Amino acid sequence: FIPSERGVLEIGTTSIMDSALDLLSTKEASEDARHVSSEQPPAELKDLVEKSLGACYGIEWRLSESGQLRFSSHYNPQWRIEAIKKLGLEGSYCAGSRSYTFPPGKGLVGKAFADKKQIFVKDLQELSPEEYTRGDLAKHFGLHSAVFIPSEAGVLEIGTTSIMDSALNLLSTEEASEDARHVPSEQPP
Repeated sequence: FIPSERGVLEIGTTSIMDSALDLLSTKEASEDARHVSSEQPPAELKDLVEKSLGACYGIEWRLSESGQLRFSSHYNPQWRIEAIKKLGLEGSYCAGSRSYTFPPGKGLVGKAFADKKQIFVKDLQELSPEEYTRGDLAKHFGLHSAVFIPSEAGVLEIGTTSIMDSALNLLSTEEASEDARHVPSEQPP
C-alpha cells in the first residue's frame, strides 16, 4: 500500500513475494504503477462525453509496453457522479474498470483496437460474459449502450444509461440535433 495525494495505491500480484521491494520491482507492478495516474482525461474524451446527448462516462484505454490495453484515464460528468451518489452506489463503472486489461483482439476494447474499427453495442447488459467481461459491472451501474473508438494509441470507450439505436445517436451533439431539426424537408408535390 503506497500513500498518494488522492488516497492509497494498492499494488498486488498473484505471485508470492518476500518483500514489498520484490513486488515493486516486477515489470507488471511497475507498469501498473505507471498507468495509475491522476492526470486529467484527454480533451477529446471529455468533449465526446460532454457534447453528446446521452453519454455518462468515457474511458481511455492505452496500449502498454507489455502489449495490453490498460485503463489510462476516465471522465464522468458531474451530473453522473451525483446520480451515482443518489442511488447509494459506491465507486463507478470507470473505477471498477481500472483493473481490467485487454490484449489486442480480445474483448470489445481489444477487438476495436486490433480491427481499427469502431464497435457499437446497443445494450451491454444483453451480452454474454464471454462477449463482455464487465457485464455485471455495467448492470450494477445501469449502463446500456456503448461505443468503442480505436486510435493508434488505444481505444476511447463512451457509454450511456440509455439504449441507443446507433453510435451516431449516442455521439450526437445537441447542436447537430438542433441543426437537423432546422433543415428544411422537401414537401411532396
